[in-house]
Amino acid sequence: NGLMKKVNQQVLSVCTIVVFSLFAGICVCVHTSVPLMPVLLLFPMTLIPLYRDARMGIFQGICSIAIYIAYRLYFVPHTPYMPPRNSLIDVTIFVASAIALYVIVEQVNISFILYDEKSSRDSLTHFHNHESFYEELEYYMKSYQQKKAPFSVLIADIDDFKKVNDTYGHAFGDQVIRQVVEAFDLIRGKNDFAARYGGEEFAMILPGRTLKEAAEVGERIRQEFENYAFLTTEGTRHFTLSVGVAEYNKVYENASSFFECADRALYQAKKTGKNKVCYNNGECITDMQKEK
Repeated sequence: NGLMKKVNQQVLSVCTIVVFSLFAGICVCVHTSVPLMPVLLLFPMTLIPLYRDARMGIFQGICSIAIYIAYRLYFVPHTPYMPPRNSLIDVTIFVASAIALYVIVEQVNISFILYDEKSSRDSLTHFHNHESFYEELEYYMKSYQQKKAPFSVLIADIDDFKKVNDTYGHAFGDQVIRQVVEAFDLIRGKNDFAARYGGEEFAMILPGRTLKEAAEVGERIRQEFENYAFLTTEGTRHFTLSVGVAEYNKVYENASSFFECADRALYQAKKTGKNKVCYNNGECITDMQKEK
């Protein structure tokens, strides 16, 4: 479905480019006696940001240039009207307008990119938000179905966070949340995808990591956060994280059904004392460490 949707978008973009280019080309070729008419060929290029595809932008540019060349080499010499006598001015106007339009289009594209980036980020932590996390999760699930490339997910929750807010205030709570982000950034790999899942919960996708490897990452994050000393009116305080980990090594019905595996592991960590990392098979790192 995703492939068909992408193909349909490309077909629509190509048809739009052809129709608008022909419309502009016909107007220019009919009115060859008006020196500024070739600038109309640049009009279809204003739609480039809507295509959201660099290849469509290149195709549009080729169409506009091709029609302009046809205008200069064929239509102008064969027009029954009086064509522009100063070709240098005509070409200069067209090229200068094309450059100016290109700059404008690039600025619009940058604005689109910045807007998309901002809309997919959490304002407090600048991590990816809940929606973008699920989009990325679905991408890796599809990749597993195609390439059998396993990955793992972890979810971390600040223990007793409501008590932190009630005791020290929401501004201090925001500081605690930012410290979780620092712990994630310090430990996670360059290909790991981190997000603020919601409130005091954070999630991360770990491509190519087994359940054990992901749990080790979660444990390092847990330790890093626990070791940080927060300055409060009551002196220094340490807070903790509970972490749940699950590995995607079989096909699940949807992203939510898989994520529930990590969520259940998190619940296990909370239920059995907090401040620990638990697998979706019910085991916890701290339990295994005690056995050793």
